[in-house]
Amino acid sequence: MSNRRRPTYYTEKDKIPKKYQHPTFHFDRKGRLCTDDGQPIIRNARSVNTPRMKKINGQDFYAGSTRPVMRVKIVNAIKDAFRPYLRKVRKIPKDKFPIQISCAMFDVPGKADWDLDNKWIYLKVFQDLIVQEKIIPDDNIKYVSKAASMEFFPVENEEDRKLVFTITSDSRKHTYFYV
Repeated sequence: MSNRRRPTYYTEKDKIPKKYQHPTFHFDRKGRLCTDDGQPIIRNARSVNTPRMKKINGQDFYAGSTRPVMRVKIVNAIKDAFRPYLRKVRKIPKDKFPIQISCAMFDVPGKADWDLDNKWIYLKVFQDLIVQEKIIPDDNIKYVSKAASMEFFPVENEEDRKLVFTITSDSRKHTYFYV
């Protein structure tokens, strides 16, 4: 979410921890709690200057618990992660449509208590990105007859984690009709 977090300080509006409720501490003109030598006391000392990370989970999007600005930032981060691999993919010829997309997720199971379908956001972003990168003209049913679904493969090491998208031509005979 960010490369480093800025320091925040205790203010007069905050509940001050007991260790700072001592006469040697005072508030400066900006309303920050300071030591006796005038240095403001950092409220987020453990996290200051460290990156702010967020686990990407489609459930947050589905439930609406992620702010719109953050959703855009997450989607763009996923696209930026996928882009280098798509540079190797050529535009799909017209005679290969419709296509089918599948995805293999190689990941460390961890506690193995997460739902695979909550990773849908990666599938959606991939499909939108191959349109944006002009690999396919559109992702409607004329061009994509099977949207990506995810299959899980456990791995033991974090270094072996990866997503593998496979695009194949749909060999079924199609007749399109419109109501």
